Amino acid sequence: MTTLHVFDKPMCCSTGICGPQVDPVLPKFASDLAWLHEQGISVERFNLAQQPQAFVALPDVMEALKAGPEIALPLIRVNDRIVASGIYPTRQQMASWCGVSLLTSLGVTEPAPIVAGQPVVVENSFGRFAPWCLPKIRHAFCFLPEKAVLEKPRSPAQRP
Repeated sequence: MTTLHVFDKPMCCSTGICGPQVDPVLPKFASDLAWLHEQGISVERFNLAQQPQAFVALPDVMEALKAGPEIALPLIRVNDRIVASGIYPTRQQMASWCGVSLLTSLGVTEPAPIVAGQPVVVENSFGRFAPWCLPKIRHAFCFLPEKAVLEKPRSPAQRP
C-alpha cells in the first residue's frame, strides 16, 4: 500500500483550517488528502507544534529541517521518500506520486473511438449530453465513462 506523509508547519490544529487567518491553500489541500485516502492511499499528517517526535524520528526529515522549518515545511514523503518540500502540492502532483489516476473518480475506464460525423452522447450521473458533432476529424480517441454511447443527432423537438 502506498503511504503519503505530510509534515506541516506549526499550526493551531491538525489541518490548519482554524484560527483568525486561514491559509486559502489549506482547505483545498485537506480535500485533496481526503480524496487520496478514498482512492486507497494511506495518508498521515503531522504538525510540528503537536507532534515533534514524528519529525525527530526520521533522519531525512531532520536533514531537511536544517534549512529551517519555514523553508522546508510542508514536507511530503511518499513511501519513505521526500517528493516535495516548502510547498503544498496539487492533487495532480500527489496522484502522480502515489500512482493514482485522476480519471478513476470520474468513472472513466478505457478509450472509446470517436468517428467523424457522429455525435458522442455521454450518460453519467449528471444526465445525458451530446457535446457536438466532429465533422472534420477522421478518427480520434477520447476517454469516456463506460455508459457512453454513439447516437444519431436528434432534432430539437426530440431532445429531452
